[in-house]
Order: sequence, then structure tokens, then C-alpha cells
Amino acid sequence: MLEHADRRAAEIFTREQHSSIVSMSPGTAIGLGNPVVPVQALFSFLVDKATVEAAVTIDGQRHAVSVPAAGDFDSARIERAAVPAPPPEAGPLVEVPLVGLAWARSGDKGNLFNVGVIARRAEFLPWIAAALTSAAWPTGRHDTDDGVPPRVERHALPGLHALNLVVHEALGGGITSSPRLDSVAKGKAQQLLCFPIPVPAALAALVDPGLLDLIPPAPTRGNPEPRLEAPRWTTPCLTCCAGCARSPPRAACWSAPRST
Repeated sequence: MLEHADRRAAEIFTREQHSSIVSMSPGTAIGLGNPVVPVQALFSFLVDKATVEAAVTIDGQRHAVSVPAAGDFDSARIERAAVPAPPPEAGPLVEVPLVGLAWARSGDKGNLFNVGVIARRAEFLPWIAAALTSAAWPTGRHDTDDGVPPRVERHALPGLHALNLVVHEALGGGITSSPRLDSVAKGKAQQLLCFPIPVPAALAALVDPGLLDLIPPAPTRGNPEPRLEAPRWTTPCLTCCAGCARSPPRAACWSAPRST
């Protein structure tokens, strides 16, 4: 995204972008005829309840509503569901890409995004939770603001065999002010589906092989394909795996140095 204090400067760029879109390498430019729009950002704040009168208007009549002003929200009253742990003795483990074990969906909420991960089978969830911890979140350089890794919260969703991962301060200011290609974080879940999950061999045998076919195989040694030097964590999930020397991808794909 080009950002400039003068609207006319941004309009010059919009006129020049068309040749780049149709003539340069695929993926270097997106959109056709993008308009110039103001850079906006959400700013949230708290107001003392004692200074605000709550009211409801029904059929043109305004009715005041009494709201107790004393007392604050107590986070200690929240009951957090426990994340199930895998059994202590499960035998040999093999790595399976998350796509074989779960569905995932992501999206933005201001300057954070969340990823919902739903296990395809209930018995998969403890192993997904054991591997996909807050500390293990595959942070890339496009998931940071000012080089500071984002704060990641993990919540269990009982009854759904699911986890909700909330990644804070990770969208460059939010959808209307973010310079990132995926400012709404819709691709974050797709990237996460390559994350390797160690599971017992017996559970790995339950995975639908057709799901693993979604990940392209690595190039063969006798007929190597050209490999881009771009950092793997900046590319979409399937692109990452197609250019990776491992099939299926392993944890090293998510722990590469963060410098370019």
C-alpha cells in the first residue's frame, strides 16, 4: 500500500500501477484500478459510566435506564475451559500437517486477528492443542508491528472440539490503515494448515489421504524446480510447501531466521 499526505501523489501511483499489474511478475501487484482512500484507524477508549446516561427510545419516547455505576468488571469470574491433554503413553509419533487433522478459519478484528481450529475428529484435538501452543505460533515478519512478536492467546471451545487463537497487534494498525496484502487476515488460517502436528501412528492412519494431497510434493532431486529465495513465512501455505525441500513440511519451515 502506498501512503502519502497529499492525495494527488497517491493518484499518480494509481495511474502507473496498471502497467505493473499487466506486465510484471505475477504476485508483485494486485488489484486493478484501486481508488485513493483516506487512511483510517479504529481508536477505542473507555468512558466513566457515571458520566453517561443510558436510555432506550421506543415509539419516539425516550426512557432512561438505571445502570449501577459502582463496581468494575472482574476478569477472575471468567471460567476458562481446560484444553484436553494427550495421553501420557501413546507410542511412536509421526508428523501430520494440520490440514489433515482440522479445519481452520481466520479473520480480522481491528488490529488483531483470530484463527478458529476445529478438529476433524475429537481424538485429534489433544494432539493439536499440545503442538499448537501460544508459544509455538509461527510468527513471521508480516505478523509483527515494529519488530515485536505479537501476543497470542489460546482458548478452548468445549463442545466443538476446537481452539480459538487470538493474535494481538498483528495487522499493521487494522484493515483501513494496514499496508499488508492480507489486511483482513483471511489467509492466516490457510498458512497455519501446513503446521506439523505430532500424533500417534494409529491416529495418523485415520487421516484422509486426500487431504494431504492438497500439499504439493517437494521437487525431485533429478528434476528440481526453480526455488525462490523469498522467506518462506511470507508466502501462502501451499506455495510454501511447494518450494520446501520437505514433504510434508516440518517445524523448520516455521522456525527459519526472520531476516531477509
